[in-house]
Amino acid sequence: MDDHLEDRAPPEIPEILYHYTSQSGLIGMLKSRSIWASKIHYLNDSREFALALDLARDELKQRRKHAALSEGERERLELLSDSIDTIQRVNICVCSFSAIRDSLSQWRAYSGGKAGFSVGFSREWFTRLKETSGYSLHPCIYDPEDQQKLIREAVDEILATNAHAEPDYWDRNRGYTDPERPRTFIVLRHAGDDFAHRLAEIAPRIKHESFKDEKEWRLVSRAISVWDLEHRSGESMIIPYYSIPIDYEGQLEPISEIVVGPTPHTELSKESVHSLALASGMIKTDGSGITISTTRIPFRNW
Repeated sequence: MDDHLEDRAPPEIPEILYHYTSQSGLIGMLKSRSIWASKIHYLNDSREFALALDLARDELKQRRKHAALSEGERERLELLSDSIDTIQRVNICVCSFSAIRDSLSQWRAYSGGKAGFSVGFSREWFTRLKETSGYSLHPCIYDPEDQQKLIREAVDEILATNAHAEPDYWDRNRGYTDPERPRTFIVLRHAGDDFAHRLAEIAPRIKHESFKDEKEWRLVSRAISVWDLEHRSGESMIIPYYSIPIDYEGQLEPISEIVVGPTPHTELSKESVHSLALASGMIKTDGSGITISTTRIPFRNW
């Protein structure tokens, strides 16, 4: 029997995970003493989010074709399918990291054609964040079979939770009429909402297999109230995000290293990062503090 994907022993978190960002991103991070997790729908590549939803639609479509389904079971699957469109209202925020400190593909993706940086965060910070704030950290899943399995298990979980739904004659917006029980309206209490939330939690973990060399990890928030979201300007739209503090007891101690990305002015860029880190209290006057290093990848005008 196949093992349950969510029951597998979680992979060990690397000692340092790197967040790739632009010049303005690094300045904003150190000045605000926080890192920004974007609402999942507004990730750099919207196709990442669409991939999980397409897998869910395909899974439900295939199940509805099963000849042995009762009409009631088919209705339940229809309800879950309809709920996928409500996922836009779920505020799950995501921040991306990589196990690779010096990745050409990520310099291209995040530097905006200018000098970028990879900021190293310690394993202890992620552990503490999970314990105190309910964030979860997951490696991205690139294998198509594992992606399908994760979606399949999510559907099974929701259907099992609502396997014994009771009749309800008052709320006809949350369920279906059961043809096997005349004049009975079955409500799957919160089933649609639960499935939308579950998909929003799963979607950040699913990424196309062509990106597997990036070894990406995603920090995923709990569901966040719309009133707690902040907003920033993006390339073509306003981006909702949630601010995650990285200041611990007055120090930016979660950050252990900053890597200066490809630039035609490597040493000048390194010196300016040193100045910024010094002003932020990350480097002491005696020179102790975080490590500032430079990429080994030569500059190209991408």
